[in-house]
Amino acid sequence: MKNDYAIGRDTTLLPLGEPAYRFELRSGDNTIEGLFPGQKVARAELSYCYAVASDYKNETSFEQARRRKTVHYSGKGACSQGAHMEYVFRILVPGSMEPDADVIFAQWHGMPTRTLIADTEGNYLRPGVHGFADAEKNIVFRKGMGYEKGKPNGWTADHGGQPVLAFGFADGFFYVKANSDRKWLTDTEELCDADVGLAKVMIPVSTRFKSSVIASRLPWTDFPKDVWVSFKINVHWTSYNKEYDSVRYPGRLSIIMEWEDNGKHKVINLLRNRSVEVGRNDEDGYYFKCGAYRQPGNNTPVCYYISGYCEKEVIEK
Repeated sequence: MKNDYAIGRDTTLLPLGEPAYRFELRSGDNTIEGLFPGQKVARAELSYCYAVASDYKNETSFEQARRRKTVHYSGKGACSQGAHMEYVFRILVPGSMEPDADVIFAQWHGMPTRTLIADTEGNYLRPGVHGFADAEKNIVFRKGMGYEKGKPNGWTADHGGQPVLAFGFADGFFYVKANSDRKWLTDTEELCDADVGLAKVMIPVSTRFKSSVIASRLPWTDFPKDVWVSFKINVHWTSYNKEYDSVRYPGRLSIIMEWEDNGKHKVINLLRNRSVEVGRNDEDGYYFKCGAYRQPGNNTPVCYYISGYCEKEVIEK
């Protein structure tokens, strides 16, 4: 979002001037193209993964990355495939926020192999493979679909999609959703998305290569307001078998939620070391984004604060 109010930095809410980031979306802000044609979303987000000029050897390599939307891949802030990670962050939701918002406030994204393409027969091509250079020169890829002279030609390219792990509000609930995609070159037309209000907790829905599960859910009325709520996440990302479109071993997920209530320390174990498929079958791993990503069809104003993000890899002994 380009609106001045969308993202702010506040040093008055926390001790010692620790910054908190304020995210706001207003009615009418859904002006950004969504994942599918005709969808409009609103987003005001900060990414933990970034690159600087020194991460690139020359302007040519930077321009290639910019064109492929992979500039951040060469930077800092992403973990590797199959890593065992711990994450911490906190959120403060004002009591005035409306319960019918449909917004993701924290998410982990995969890093699709955007130099992986497939011809009409499903044969994979990568840089250095015969035919790749001509294809990249002559074909325009949009949302993972290939076009020549403005018409679809049946070629595909690896492309992003849903977050692999998301924290949000929807249908009158706070929820945590875990997604998995086993396909080496993701199929953007294969849709799999657990319904926040209807799906059963920890019962995944699945398609041929994808799965989606509501890992945890609380009624909006039970989510603490006007107080900092901390989340501690321990995730062992799923490991995949690349071109074999399969899972090597599933992941595991634990989530703890903590806050202060009139001087009492409250703790909820939202999930205790449960087996779950969570991730994407890519070469690279995952990175964190926080903010406000309002979903298509929802226009409810949102405003809240996020702070204290940190991550570390768990080294197996």
